[in-house]
Formats: sequence, C-alpha cells, structure tokens
Amino acid sequence: MQREGLNVAVMGLGRMGWIHATAYAKMPLVNLKAVCDVDEERLTRFCKEFGTEGYASFHDMLEDDSIDAVNICLPDNMHLEPVLKSLEKGKHILCEKPLANTYAEAKEIYEHQKGNDKVFMVGYTLRFSPAHQSVKYRYDNGDFGDIVMIWNKRSSPIVGPLHYAGYSDLADHVMIHDIDFYNWMLGSKPSKVFAKSRSVLLKDKNMTDVIYAILEYPCGTMVCLDSCWVLPELTPQALDDGFEIIGTKGSAYLSCSDFGSTFILDDRQAPKPVFRGVPFVSEQIPDIYYEELTFFVNCVLTGQPSGMSCEDAVVGLEVVEAINRSIAEGKEIELL
Repeated sequence: MQREGLNVAVMGLGRMGWIHATAYAKMPLVNLKAVCDVDEERLTRFCKEFGTEGYASFHDMLEDDSIDAVNICLPDNMHLEPVLKSLEKGKHILCEKPLANTYAEAKEIYEHQKGNDKVFMVGYTLRFSPAHQSVKYRYDNGDFGDIVMIWNKRSSPIVGPLHYAGYSDLADHVMIHDIDFYNWMLGSKPSKVFAKSRSVLLKDKNMTDVIYAILEYPCGTMVCLDSCWVLPELTPQALDDGFEIIGTKGSAYLSCSDFGSTFILDDRQAPKPVFRGVPFVSEQIPDIYYEELTFFVNCVLTGQPSGMSCEDAVVGLEVVEAINRSIAEGKEIELL
C-alpha cells in the first residue's frame, strides 16, 4: 500500500541498492514508489515484498512524474546516463559513490548539474561515521594542531573485486572513500600525488590488488593511503580499516579490531574512546547508511544543501586519476 510522503525510486537492486530500498521502505514521510533492475526474478521478488512498482528500464521509470527523488545504485561504470537522464527529468538525486568511474564522466555530470536547484548528493558514508565525524570536529576545533602525517588503511576480502570485475577497480571504488574524507577534513584537494601498485591475484582480470598512495596537501599534511582488497575469503571481518593521525598538539587512532577510536591530546592524559562500529537498525540496514539516507531525505524535504556536492565528487575522481597516472608513469603528479 502506497503511503503519503516523498516518492523515492531506487535504480539497481544489488547489495547497496537493496539496503537503500529497504531503508526507504521503513522511513516515515517516504514512499518507496518504484525500483528498477534488469534481473527479472530479483525485481519481481522485491516488488512483491514491498508492494512497490518495478521497472526493467530506468528510462521508463523516469517517465513517472510523481517520482520526486531517485537513488542510483547501479555499477560504477553505469552512472553517467541515468544521472544525466534524472537531471533532465528534474529529480532530486542520491548517487552511490563514486559519481562515475572516470574523471571525464564525472566532469560531464558536473557540467550538466551546475545551476540545478534540486538536491544532488553523492553517497560518501564516512561523512556519517561517528568516529570520522569526531575526527573532523576535533580538527576544525584545532585539537590536533598542525597535522604532520596521516596513515590510513582500507582492506577487504577478495570476494569484493571478484564481484566488481569489469566495471570498477581499487582506487575508484575503495580508496575514493578515504580520498573524499581527507579532502573534506583538510578543506582542499592534494597538491601532489605519488602511488605504487601491484597486481597478482587479480592480474587476469586487469584489476589492482594493492595500492600505496602518498597525498601531499597544500597545508603540508602528508596522507599515506594503504588499500588492498585481496584478503582471504575467510577473513573474519568484511572490512579491515583504520587510521593514525599525528599532529603537533594531539593524535587520533582508529582500529577495526577494537571497533573504537582513541584520542590523545596535549591537555588531557587519558585516551578518549569514541564508538566506531556500524550496528544495524534492523537485520538489514547498518545505521551508517540509514543516517546517510535520512539526511538526504531531510535535505529534499527542507531544501537545505547536502554539503556533499557534485564538485566534491569530481575532485575525488581527479585524485583517483592522479593516483592511476602516477602508477602508470612512475612519477609524482602535481594537481593544479
């Protein structure tokens, strides 16, 4: 049964699309108006479970003028056309990260989105992580002083890239999370990028196993990004991530193993643990996604800007392109 409220449609019912659609179906003031997927069996099953309309073609779905907002959860290399079509149809848009899987396509989207008065948001979940929000708050408050260095780890089992083979790779699909977060926290893109990679287990798929990238920011902060997505399938956790931030006045540490972050500041002696985990608000929805989608809905309903702009997403992919160029050319890349 259809409810009154904001009419939202979801494109793509893979893992992320299913999480998003399930979240919308549970929200007050939101009506999950339609879903779209080329898999007929999956589409039929979902429509029956949630009593919503189903489309095999996003073109057909976007002809429904009653749909207010669309949530694009298609594979990374399929974002361009549905985003442009959604802009043309005047929809509010939440696009899963990355905005596209090439810098050129991201710039094309940005040129079409400029001047649009609808909410346009790219789904970078670290901006909704309690630990990362706390780090951003303390940085803005000056608690760290001048940040000397940052080491950041993001690793995961090989099941991920085996699933994404053919339409994504490590830098644009995985490292983009941390690139966006440090750009957001430090208030700029890096001025210089140097990176090295290795491909062994994924070589036959023309994909990258591991990347080490050093980003130098205009403020002088050095950020080392360490990312690998070929951990063994039986790795206990789906994500092995963390960071170490060292500043002139304080430091911060995050470890996946203890599900918490710790701050050590000059004016306090005791470490300050901050809750870090991603518990589920139901069996289906991790709260970090529910917070993100609730924020998007609130932006649409109130008209407030998301603060997660299309331009930010384009800059993130500019850094990804610099990482890939540095790997290919074996030299440091300057970003103007």
